[in-house]
Amino acid sequence: MTVELQSVSISKSQKTLLNSIDLMIKPDELTLLIGPNGAGKSTLLKACCGDLWIDTGNVLFNKQNIESLSADQLAKSRAVMTQSYEMGFGFTVAEIVAMGCFIYEDILCQQKQKDIIQEVMHYLDIEHLAKRNFLTLSGGEQQRTQLARVLAQLWSPYEQDEPRYLFLDEPTSSLDIFHQYHVLSLAKQLTQRNIGVLAVVHDLSLAASFADQLILLSKGQIVTKGRPESVLQRQYMSQVYGIDAFYFHESSNVKPSILLET
Repeated sequence: MTVELQSVSISKSQKTLLNSIDLMIKPDELTLLIGPNGAGKSTLLKACCGDLWIDTGNVLFNKQNIESLSADQLAKSRAVMTQSYEMGFGFTVAEIVAMGCFIYEDILCQQKQKDIIQEVMHYLDIEHLAKRNFLTLSGGEQQRTQLARVLAQLWSPYEQDEPRYLFLDEPTSSLDIFHQYHVLSLAKQLTQRNIGVLAVVHDLSLAASFADQLILLSKGQIVTKGRPESVLQRQYMSQVYGIDAFYFHESSNVKPSILLET
């Protein structure tokens, strides 16, 4: 069971955003999308989760065409965190995380839902913020709160044979270095719960450290995809980013990184 894109193309105002994309997202992998600004990363993520109308091709969600699935069916199978999540009201952190439990209202008691809220807040190190007004938080704290909300949607191991998926658009953009690594480490752990994770990131060293599959995009097309060591090669870094850089992994005890030559 996978999320599969078959020859997907998307255009807007006569501009091609995605051009004949073929891609498979597996439930036991962390797949990261990389590429320069305007490459089509966010567009590709939205196409995968059914939030964007495609012009040609197909998106199959666990072997079903995503266009045939209802909003309720999708909500039980995937959660999405976008770049923009403005709040117009002063909800507390706990109240926002609780919004992710809406799919459990008919199948789990209130206490179990409260347990889920506590578990995901602990998972993302925001328990101490539970009663804080969301609007008073720092950008990084707001981002972790929103991530906890979408995790709550997938948290309970309710009976469901099909795998579930988590889609994250730049989940580390407002975080300090510790929480960047923390969030991607947690995303990696989620793949052990039969959850496939697709995320957009810009930091190439983070991508090298955590990705099971890397997708390098440029101008709406996949330049290359595969393991980090095969994607983050000098030829692709030069072609896409215009830099002389390459994948470096000296020891199994040290995370991989990207070396930039001058």
